[in-house]
Amino acid sequence: MSDRQQGSVLNLVVAHRLEARPLIESLGLASAGRVGAAGFETYSNEAGIRLIVSGMGKAAAATATRALAELPNADHPTDRHVWLNIGIAGHRSLPVGSSMLANKLVDAQTGQVHFPTLLLPGPASGCLVTVNEAETEYPLEAAYDMEAAGFFAAARSAGPLELVQVYKLISDNPQHPTERVDRALIARLFADKRTEIIDFCTALRCLGDDYNLPRRPSPAIDKLLQSLRMSVSQQHQLRRLGQRLQALGQSSYLLALADRPPASAQLLLRSMERFLIEAGNRGPTGNSEY
Repeated sequence: MSDRQQGSVLNLVVAHRLEARPLIESLGLASAGRVGAAGFETYSNEAGIRLIVSGMGKAAAATATRALAELPNADHPTDRHVWLNIGIAGHRSLPVGSSMLANKLVDAQTGQVHFPTLLLPGPASGCLVTVNEAETEYPLEAAYDMEAAGFFAAARSAGPLELVQVYKLISDNPQHPTERVDRALIARLFADKRTEIIDFCTALRCLGDDYNLPRRPSPAIDKLLQSLRMSVSQQHQLRRLGQRLQALGQSSYLLALADRPPASAQLLLRSMERFLIEAGNRGPTGNSEY
Protein backbone atom coordinates (compact mmCIF):
# COMPACT_ATOMS: atom_id res chain seq x y z
CA MET A 1 0.00 0.00 0.00
CA SER A 2 1.37 3.43 -0.94
CA ASP A 3 1.78 6.27 1.52
CA ARG A 4 -0.98 8.20 -0.22
CA GLN A 5 -3.39 5.33 0.38
CA GLN A 6 -2.86 6.01 4.06
CA GLY A 7 -4.51 9.40 3.50
CA SER A 8 -8.13 10.43 3.57
CA VAL A 9 -10.59 9.36 0.88
CA LEU A 10 -11.60 12.18 -1.47
CA ASN A 11 -15.10 11.85 -2.94
CA LEU A 12 -15.86 13.86 -6.07
CA VAL A 13 -19.48 14.37 -7.12
CA VAL A 14 -20.12 15.61 -10.67
CA ALA A 15 -23.36 15.93 -12.56
CA HIS A 16 -22.40 14.96 -16.09
CA ARG A 17 -19.99 12.67 -17.92
CA LEU A 18 -18.62 15.70 -19.76
CA GLU A 19 -17.49 17.07 -16.38
CA ALA A 20 -16.26 13.68 -15.23
CA ARG A 21 -14.11 12.88 -18.28
CA PRO A 22 -11.34 15.46 -17.74
CA LEU A 23 -11.17 14.59 -14.03
CA ILE A 24 -10.93 10.89 -14.81
CA GLU A 25 -8.00 11.59 -17.14
CA SER A 26 -6.22 14.11 -14.89
CA LEU A 27 -6.52 12.01 -11.72
CA GLY A 28 -5.90 8.62 -13.28
CA LEU A 29 -9.29 7.17 -12.37
CA ALA A 30 -10.67 3.89 -13.66
CA SER A 31 -14.20 2.53 -13.77
CA ALA A 32 -15.27 1.12 -10.40
CA GLY A 33 -18.74 -0.10 -11.33
CA ARG A 34 -22.18 1.19 -10.50
CA VAL A 35 -23.61 1.86 -7.05
CA GLY A 36 -26.99 2.59 -5.50
CA ALA A 37 -30.45 1.71 -6.69
CA ALA A 38 -30.06 4.21 -9.53
CA GLY A 39 -26.84 2.56 -10.74
CA PHE A 40 -24.62 5.64 -10.54
CA GLU A 41 -21.33 5.32 -12.45
CA THR A 42 -18.26 5.45 -10.20
CA TYR A 43 -14.53 5.77 -10.84
CA SER A 44 -11.56 5.50 -8.50
CA ASN A 45 -7.80 5.15 -8.24
CA GLU A 46 -5.42 3.40 -5.84
CA ALA A 47 -4.60 6.71 -4.16
CA GLY A 48 -8.03 6.94 -2.56
CA ILE A 49 -9.92 9.28 -4.91
CA ARG A 50 -13.47 8.29 -5.87
CA LEU A 51 -15.79 9.99 -8.36
CA ILE A 52 -19.50 9.50 -8.94
CA VAL A 53 -21.62 10.81 -11.83
CA SER A 54 -24.90 11.89 -10.29
CA GLY A 55 -26.89 13.16 -13.23
CA MET A 56 -28.57 16.55 -13.22
CA GLY A 57 -30.59 18.05 -10.38
CA LYS A 58 -30.24 18.44 -6.63
CA ALA A 59 -32.22 15.28 -5.82
CA ALA A 60 -29.93 13.17 -8.01
CA ALA A 61 -26.86 14.82 -6.48
CA ALA A 62 -28.07 14.11 -2.96
CA THR A 63 -28.89 10.48 -3.77
CA ALA A 64 -25.52 9.91 -5.45
CA THR A 65 -23.70 11.50 -2.54
CA ARG A 66 -25.41 9.21 -0.06
CA ALA A 67 -24.65 6.19 -2.26
CA LEU A 68 -20.95 7.11 -2.33
CA ALA A 69 -20.93 7.68 1.43
CA GLU A 70 -22.19 4.13 1.98
CA LEU A 71 -19.19 2.57 0.23
CA PRO A 72 -16.82 1.13 2.85
CA ASN A 73 -13.33 2.41 3.54
CA ALA A 74 -11.67 -0.92 4.29
CA ASP A 75 -8.28 0.60 5.17
CA HIS A 76 -9.56 3.16 7.67
CA PRO A 77 -13.23 2.57 8.53
CA THR A 78 -13.33 5.28 11.21
CA ASP A 79 -12.19 8.07 8.86
CA ARG A 80 -14.54 10.87 7.86
CA HIS A 81 -14.49 11.39 4.11
CA VAL A 82 -13.58 14.52 2.17
CA TRP A 83 -16.18 15.82 -0.28
CA LEU A 84 -15.99 18.04 -3.36
CA ASN A 85 -18.78 18.91 -5.77
CA ILE A 86 -17.19 20.16 -8.96
CA GLY A 87 -18.81 21.27 -12.20
CA ILE A 88 -19.96 24.14 -14.36
CA ALA A 89 -22.20 27.03 -13.33
CA GLY A 90 -23.56 30.26 -14.71
CA HIS A 91 -22.90 33.68 -13.17
CA ARG A 92 -24.30 37.16 -13.48
CA SER A 93 -20.96 38.93 -13.88
CA LEU A 94 -17.97 36.57 -13.70
CA PRO A 95 -16.40 35.90 -17.09
CA VAL A 96 -16.58 32.49 -18.71
CA GLY A 97 -13.54 30.48 -17.66
CA SER A 98 -13.46 31.84 -14.11
CA SER A 99 -13.52 29.52 -11.14
CA MET A 100 -15.01 30.00 -7.70
CA LEU A 101 -15.58 28.31 -4.38
CA ALA A 102 -19.00 28.56 -2.78
CA ASN A 103 -19.03 30.38 0.55
CA LYS A 104 -22.83 30.47 0.61
CA LEU A 105 -25.27 27.98 -0.89
CA VAL A 106 -28.92 28.86 -1.44
CA ASP A 107 -31.61 26.39 -2.42
CA ALA A 108 -33.86 28.57 -4.56
CA GLN A 109 -36.82 26.24 -4.14
CA THR A 110 -36.81 25.86 -0.36
CA GLY A 111 -34.89 28.95 0.71
CA GLN A 112 -32.51 26.81 2.75
CA VAL A 113 -29.05 28.33 3.12
CA HIS A 114 -25.73 26.60 3.82
CA PHE A 115 -22.39 28.20 4.63
CA PRO A 116 -19.38 26.08 3.68
CA THR A 117 -16.30 26.62 5.84
CA LEU A 118 -13.45 27.80 3.63
CA LEU A 119 -10.06 27.05 5.19
CA LEU A 120 -7.92 26.56 2.08
CA PRO A 121 -6.34 28.84 -0.51
CA GLY A 122 -8.05 28.69 -3.86
CA PRO A 123 -10.06 30.77 -6.30
CA ALA A 124 -12.31 33.62 -5.23
CA SER A 125 -15.41 32.64 -3.28
CA GLY A 126 -19.00 33.72 -3.66
CA CYS A 127 -22.66 32.84 -3.43
CA LEU A 128 -24.04 29.87 -5.36
CA VAL A 129 -27.77 29.43 -5.97
CA THR A 130 -29.14 25.98 -6.81
CA VAL A 131 -32.11 26.12 -9.16
CA ASN A 132 -34.39 23.49 -10.66
CA GLU A 133 -33.89 24.59 -14.27
CA ALA A 134 -31.01 26.28 -16.05
CA GLU A 135 -30.93 29.97 -15.10
CA THR A 136 -31.02 32.38 -18.04
CA GLU A 137 -31.77 35.71 -16.31
CA TYR A 138 -29.09 35.69 -13.55
CA PRO A 139 -31.11 37.99 -11.25
CA LEU A 140 -28.60 37.93 -8.35
CA GLU A 141 -24.88 38.63 -8.14
CA ALA A 142 -24.25 34.94 -7.76
CA ALA A 143 -23.42 31.71 -9.52
CA TYR A 144 -26.20 29.29 -10.53
CA ASP A 145 -26.18 25.52 -10.74
CA MET A 146 -28.63 22.64 -10.32
CA GLU A 147 -26.86 20.29 -7.88
CA ALA A 148 -24.81 21.92 -5.13
CA ALA A 149 -27.50 22.41 -2.49
CA GLY A 150 -28.56 18.76 -2.71
CA PHE A 151 -24.96 17.59 -2.63
CA PHE A 152 -24.06 19.75 0.35
CA ALA A 153 -27.02 18.76 2.48
CA ALA A 154 -26.18 15.07 1.96
CA ALA A 155 -22.39 15.37 2.26
CA ARG A 156 -22.36 17.37 5.48
CA SER A 157 -24.00 14.44 7.25
CA ALA A 158 -21.16 12.21 6.05
CA GLY A 159 -18.23 14.49 6.89
CA PRO A 160 -17.20 17.51 8.97
CA LEU A 161 -18.36 20.84 7.56
CA GLU A 162 -14.84 22.00 6.66
CA LEU A 163 -14.30 18.84 4.59
CA VAL A 164 -17.30 19.54 2.30
CA GLN A 165 -16.56 22.00 -0.51
CA VAL A 166 -18.08 23.19 -3.78
CA TYR A 167 -15.92 24.31 -6.73
CA LYS A 168 -17.47 25.73 -9.90
CA LEU A 169 -16.21 26.68 -13.36
CA ILE A 170 -18.14 29.52 -14.94
CA SER A 171 -19.56 28.38 -18.27
CA ASP A 172 -22.20 31.01 -19.02
CA ASN A 173 -23.32 34.54 -18.19
CA PRO A 174 -25.60 37.17 -19.77
CA GLN A 175 -23.10 37.75 -22.58
CA HIS A 176 -22.50 34.03 -23.14
CA PRO A 177 -25.83 32.23 -22.59
CA THR A 178 -26.35 28.57 -21.78
CA GLU A 179 -27.15 27.79 -25.44
CA ARG A 180 -23.49 28.35 -26.26
CA VAL A 181 -22.22 25.84 -23.69
CA ASP A 182 -21.07 22.71 -25.53
CA ARG A 183 -18.76 19.74 -25.19
CA ALA A 184 -15.73 21.64 -26.49
CA LEU A 185 -16.21 24.54 -24.06
CA ILE A 186 -16.53 22.23 -21.05
CA ALA A 187 -13.36 20.39 -22.05
CA ARG A 188 -11.50 23.70 -22.40
CA LEU A 189 -12.73 25.00 -19.04
CA PHE A 190 -11.43 21.95 -17.23
CA ALA A 191 -8.18 21.91 -19.20
CA ASP A 192 -7.46 25.55 -18.39
CA LYS A 193 -8.01 24.97 -14.66
CA ARG A 194 -6.41 21.53 -14.48
CA THR A 195 -3.53 22.59 -12.23
CA GLU A 196 -5.78 24.64 -9.95
CA ILE A 197 -8.21 21.73 -9.59
CA ILE A 198 -5.49 19.20 -8.79
CA ASP A 199 -3.86 21.57 -6.30
CA PHE A 200 -7.18 22.17 -4.56
CA CYS A 201 -7.96 18.46 -4.41
CA THR A 202 -4.52 17.84 -2.88
CA ALA A 203 -4.96 20.59 -0.31
CA LEU A 204 -8.44 19.32 0.57
CA ARG A 205 -7.13 15.80 1.13
CA CYS A 206 -4.36 17.19 3.35
CA LEU A 207 -7.03 18.97 5.37
CA GLY A 208 -8.82 15.65 5.67
CA ASP A 209 -5.60 14.06 6.89
CA ASP A 210 -5.24 16.76 9.54
CA TYR A 211 -8.69 15.76 10.76
CA ASN A 212 -8.48 11.98 10.40
CA LEU A 213 -4.93 10.90 11.18
CA PRO A 214 -4.93 11.91 14.86
CA ARG A 215 -8.26 10.11 15.34
CA ARG A 216 -7.27 6.78 13.86
CA PRO A 217 -6.86 3.82 16.20
CA SER A 218 -3.23 3.32 17.15
CA PRO A 219 -1.80 -0.21 17.53
CA ALA A 220 0.95 1.30 19.69
CA ILE A 221 -1.58 2.78 22.11
CA ASP A 222 -3.51 -0.49 22.22
CA LYS A 223 -0.27 -2.33 23.05
CA LEU A 224 0.55 0.13 25.84
CA LEU A 225 -2.92 -0.30 27.31
CA GLN A 226 -2.34 -4.04 27.43
CA SER A 227 1.17 -3.70 28.87
CA LEU A 228 0.47 -1.47 31.88
CA ARG A 229 -2.14 -1.26 34.62
CA MET A 230 -4.02 2.00 34.20
CA SER A 231 -6.97 3.73 35.77
CA VAL A 232 -9.79 4.84 33.48
CA SER A 233 -8.53 8.41 33.78
CA GLN A 234 -5.01 7.36 32.78
CA GLN A 235 -6.37 5.45 29.78
CA HIS A 236 -8.19 8.55 28.55
CA GLN A 237 -5.07 10.64 29.11
CA LEU A 238 -2.97 8.12 27.16
CA ARG A 239 -5.33 8.23 24.17
CA ARG A 240 -5.37 12.05 24.15
CA LEU A 241 -1.58 12.23 24.29
CA GLY A 242 -1.36 9.60 21.56
CA GLN A 243 -3.64 11.62 19.29
CA ARG A 244 -1.50 14.71 19.79
CA LEU A 245 1.67 12.78 19.02
CA GLN A 246 0.16 11.32 15.85
CA ALA A 247 -0.91 14.81 14.77
CA LEU A 248 2.73 15.90 15.14
CA GLY A 249 3.91 12.98 13.01
CA GLN A 250 5.49 11.16 15.95
CA SER A 251 4.11 7.67 15.34
CA SER A 252 7.63 6.23 15.44
CA TYR A 253 8.02 7.46 19.01
CA LEU A 254 4.77 5.75 19.99
CA LEU A 255 5.94 2.49 18.44
CA ALA A 256 9.23 2.72 20.34
CA LEU A 257 7.34 3.30 23.57
CA ALA A 258 5.12 0.31 22.92
CA ASP A 259 8.17 -1.92 22.34
CA ARG A 260 9.91 -0.71 25.53
CA PRO A 261 7.25 0.70 27.87
CA PRO A 262 8.26 2.46 31.10
CA ALA A 263 7.74 0.65 34.39
CA SER A 264 4.45 2.33 35.25
CA ALA A 265 1.56 4.25 33.74
CA GLN A 266 2.63 7.36 35.61
CA LEU A 267 6.14 7.22 34.13
CA LEU A 268 4.66 6.60 30.67
CA LEU A 269 2.37 9.62 30.77
CA ARG A 270 5.15 11.87 32.10
CA SER A 271 7.45 10.69 29.34
CA MET A 272 4.83 11.40 26.68
CA GLU A 273 4.06 14.85 28.06
CA ARG A 274 7.76 15.72 28.14
CA PHE A 275 8.24 14.44 24.59
CA LEU A 276 5.25 16.46 23.37
CA ILE A 277 6.81 19.65 24.70
CA GLU A 278 10.10 18.82 23.00
CA ALA A 279 8.42 17.75 19.76
CA GLY A 280 6.40 20.95 19.67
CA ASN A 281 9.60 22.94 19.92
CA ARG A 282 11.35 20.87 17.23
CA GLY A 283 8.48 20.61 14.77
CA PRO A 284 6.73 17.55 13.38
CA THR A 285 9.74 15.55 12.15
CA GLY A 286 12.08 15.61 15.12
CA ASN A 287 13.16 12.45 16.90
CA SER A 288 14.18 11.91 20.44
CA GLU A 289 14.97 9.16 22.87
CA TYR A 290 12.53 8.98 25.74
